[in-house]
Amino acid sequence: MMEVYETKPFFRDRADAGRQLAQRLTQYGGDSTIVFGIPRGGVPVGVEVADALGAAFDIIIPRKIGFPDNPEAGFGAVTEDGSIALNEPLVRRSGLTEKEIMHQVEKVRREVERRISVFRDKLPPSSVRGKTAIIVDDGLATGFTMIAAIKSMQKRGAATIVATAQSAGR
Repeated sequence: MMEVYETKPFFRDRADAGRQLAQRLTQYGGDSTIVFGIPRGGVPVGVEVADALGAAFDIIIPRKIGFPDNPEAGFGAVTEDGSIALNEPLVRRSGLTEKEIMHQVEKVRREVERRISVFRDKLPPSSVRGKTAIIVDDGLATGFTMIAAIKSMQKRGAATIVATAQSAGR
């Protein structure tokens, strides 16, 4: 016998999730903070956070690195600046060769570059050096896209990095 429990969603939508998240981040507001949304779902959440905090908004585009035979299953992520986060134990267990890994990484980098060309046409990159970077997504699966985003912010010189994810459900 299976029991099913009805639950109410925590948030009405991504905008509501962003407003509620911002209430927990009030100590980070102002000119020294940049909120980075991870497309797609993290962008509407991040916009609300930035607006509520009086902070600048930008995007960061980490993308999952999928297995050659199952692209939906990821073994890591890569960002626009080339930061890579790999699930090393999973990579070892998978038996992927270095050549196979790099082939998958290059495929993802091309997709990241394509997305950057679309987004950066309207939103030039922000300098985060010496500032607080708040990275926002609307949920985490394996967490490797967030880890890659954190590595990117470290590489870019952020003084403080706050990683957040709100499961908005829509």
